[in-house]
Amino acid sequence: LVAAKRADYAHALGYYREALAIKQKQFGEHHPDYQVTLQGYARALSDSGQPAQAVALFERNIALCDELYGERSAKSADARNVLGYSLQDLGRFADAIAQYLEAMRIHAEVSGKDTAAYAVPLNNLATAYEDSGDYAAAIPLYEESLATRRRTLPDGNRLVLRAGYNLARALVRAGRLHEA
Repeated sequence: LVAAKRADYAHALGYYREALAIKQKQFGEHHPDYQVTLQGYARALSDSGQPAQAVALFERNIALCDELYGERSAKSADARNVLGYSLQDLGRFADAIAQYLEAMRIHAEVSGKDTAAYAVPLNNLATAYEDSGDYAAAIPLYEESLATRRRTLPDGNRLVLRAGYNLARALVRAGRLHEA
């Protein structure tokens, strides 16, 4: 984890592979410790510029989360959200959007729409639309994400600030400078 934060991905990936092997031997693959390590490994792969390799691991992670925590759990929603990142990095916007929508549905069922957890895949959905050039779809989603984060997080929280930045960026890209 420390190696990944320092962008030393070669070492981080090696550590994750080693940790996965240890967790598999110690607990088996159907254990929360293995699942957490698998997700970390997949994130490190994606962050290191290998999203295609990460996708299969993220899909396995979703299956484990569904099995361990239930298909309608916050963990399963978060697993779908992180898969969306890699799919988006690969330009597979429709697939990423589907993952974000499913994560939003699960979070809405588990904790409601007016939560910081719901705002995460909502913001990512907006980013997927923005990255695909659909600013008309992205902007209202960013507005909803910003409003939700303002209601649910303290003033000055980095996620509130990030949501405001994302909205402003989309407005600029859409040529709506006067609103940014």
